[in-house]
Amino acid sequence: MVQPAIDIARGGFTVTPELREAIAYSYDVILENPETAAIYLDEFGLVPEAGTVIHNDPLAKALEIIRDKGPEGLYSGQMAEAIVSTVQHSGGVMTLKDLENYECWEEEPVSTDYRGYKIFSSASPSSGGTFIIEILNILENLPVQEFDSVEYWHQLAEVQKMVWADRGEYMGDTRFMDVPIDGITSKEYAAELAKNVDMTKAQEYTYGNPWNYEEESQNTTSFCVADKAGNMVAITHTINSFWGCEEYVDGYGFFLNNQLGDFVVGSGYSNSVEPGKCPLSSMSPTVVFTPEGKPFMTCGAPGGINIYPCIAQVIVNTIDYGMNVDEALNTPRIAARGNEINYSIEFSAETLDELKALGHEVFTEANAIGFPTAIMYMEDGTLQGSAEDHSSISKYSDGVALGF
Repeated sequence: MVQPAIDIARGGFTVTPELREAIAYSYDVILENPETAAIYLDEFGLVPEAGTVIHNDPLAKALEIIRDKGPEGLYSGQMAEAIVSTVQHSGGVMTLKDLENYECWEEEPVSTDYRGYKIFSSASPSSGGTFIIEILNILENLPVQEFDSVEYWHQLAEVQKMVWADRGEYMGDTRFMDVPIDGITSKEYAAELAKNVDMTKAQEYTYGNPWNYEEESQNTTSFCVADKAGNMVAITHTINSFWGCEEYVDGYGFFLNNQLGDFVVGSGYSNSVEPGKCPLSSMSPTVVFTPEGKPFMTCGAPGGINIYPCIAQVIVNTIDYGMNVDEALNTPRIAARGNEINYSIEFSAETLDELKALGHEVFTEANAIGFPTAIMYMEDGTLQGSAEDHSSISKYSDGVALGF
């Protein structure tokens, strides 16, 4: 399983326009370390041109250790010592004991029925799946508005704002606290929240009380794989920023992530820092089945806190508006928090004015609302894959759909 990655690291991979931008973004950090400079810069110490082939032999060595020794190769031994040394050199407090005690764990996916389609997505502390389901459950109680109309954007923004309030109050690592997952994903709770939407004005929302609906019981990369037999996979993983916390592990070819930035600063919050605790995430790898139980779509996206509203809208686009996967990924999207709407593609002046008249504070920023990838099963038995073309946002896109 690891060997293809080893072959690429040692045999070389091509600098894409987007990778070139990432290298330029952290040029000073890369330049100051002889090993990273040798890997990522050209012979003159400059940012390489697109098309240049990069070789990362230290990373190949690290992957070979994992291939040969499994988890122990990462969590103990020389590579673990190098990781701890890097962290402590930068003022961190990680110890070898911390790495040795780390354990992966499995969670049951969160799920719901949306207009007959069955949705399965990621559980806590990756909050994305939980709140994709809350968004869909609320929308199921509301009219299907004309796509791209002011009514459509207003209704979607109001739903996202309610969900954002719940996310901020309740979500955290369920191994450390009680999180009302069943309540947040409850159809009854969603029906109550849907009553709050006023189509004549934007509102501010505080978190609801999903506890009343509990039942007794509990820089990011995303890619999807599907085959003709109906097997679907969605995987999302992250180093958080382009180069994580910009701390490089000498001799092993990789940077450490800065995922600690996803904790809340201060104590007493659901997402406060605690030993052994995972920070809140928005990663949302998701699979969808038809009402007949057949595979329909697998999807996921990078994009930080915009991931779960992105994936919810991709699902709505396909189910409510009959879009194919390429259309569903490349239509406008929003992410609403507080009374602000962040939008991915420029609205018309008329739409902006009407949304502002309803009380929304509409704004935009340099990033899109997620960068989704998806594969859909078509009625004729073929598979259709797509990765969003976000060239309108960042000039370049590394996403691609491949069939074998």
